[in-house]
Amino acid sequence: MSYSLEEIIARTSQLASLPSIYHELQSAIDDPDSSIDDIAVIINQDPNTAARVLRLANSSLYNFGSEITSINRAVMQVGTRQLRDLVLATAVITQFSRMKIQGVDLKNFWAHSIACGITARNIAIWRREKNIEQFYVAALFHDLGLLMLFLQEPEAMQQILENHYQTGIAVHILEHQTLGFDHSMAGSGLLAHWNIPLSLTEPILFHHDPEAAPGDYQLAAAILHIADLIVIATKMGISGQRMVPRLNEKSWDLCELPESSLPEIITQTQNQHVDAIQVFLAA
Repeated sequence: MSYSLEEIIARTSQLASLPSIYHELQSAIDDPDSSIDDIAVIINQDPNTAARVLRLANSSLYNFGSEITSINRAVMQVGTRQLRDLVLATAVITQFSRMKIQGVDLKNFWAHSIACGITARNIAIWRREKNIEQFYVAALFHDLGLLMLFLQEPEAMQQILENHYQTGIAVHILEHQTLGFDHSMAGSGLLAHWNIPLSLTEPILFHHDPEAAPGDYQLAAAILHIADLIVIATKMGISGQRMVPRLNEKSWDLCELPESSLPEIITQTQNQHVDAIQVFLAA
């Protein structure tokens, strides 16, 4: 039986699409004449998004020290591009959480994905990277392709998981053997179809093989790779991968993380995890 990545992306895009608020935010950010007030007006047009933005700004991810009560202040404190990425995250999670996907426990799936996002963010903070939310959102979506494959090819994916449990071979390798592509290609392909920037799609595409990523995106792919391994090892949520994948040693070298930093990063992630789940998965 043959499988088509293009068809899977096309069929999924018919079921899920980006809301107009994301495109409006992008246009406003690209407009040099737009102001913080303009950004706030766009976010306030969608009450659900506005409520999530305020919950996020007041969550343990930020700890601004005083309560954020207006979207204008949230924009000033978090940043326009960072909020755009977080609006993207809430939009995609909301759309896929409404679907019935055979063989996937969505609560555990998103718990794993959110933990990966927080871990990647904390690694980026430790490294003093500039746009830490970019790492957060990329890691949050690193396994989005799994949902797409289970949605479109549930029987094949169930067999792949059973083979993984029996053999210990990594899921993405079994996907390649069975389908001819893997979930990282599916997830990054859907985001590319939505015209999401390469800064998000490339790290997702190469998170299982950061060395193969273009030079500008190797570090981000490496951070996603390390974050994924940490979360699988500490069992924060369930991705379907029962065994901890093999560490890509060059990724570890790229991240320049001393082993002594891991307990702090893990503890910080665990402390923020429940709060972030409530922000993103609350009705």
